[in-house]
Amino acid sequence: MKQYSTIINTLIEHDLTIEKILEPLPDSEAIQKLPSLEKEHRRPSLLLIRARK
Repeated sequence: MKQYSTIINTLIEHDLTIEKILEPLPDSEAIQKLPSLEKEHRRPSLLLIRARK
């Protein structure tokens, strides 16, 4: 897994403007169904970046 800084810096190096960054977290219902998702609160496994040229 790449570090977030590598991903973000690559976008910057290619002259993209970062508009928004999200790290969605599971809600309590999802954690009840799949308790292993609790670790996502410490280090989210999903990163969403909106960038434009």
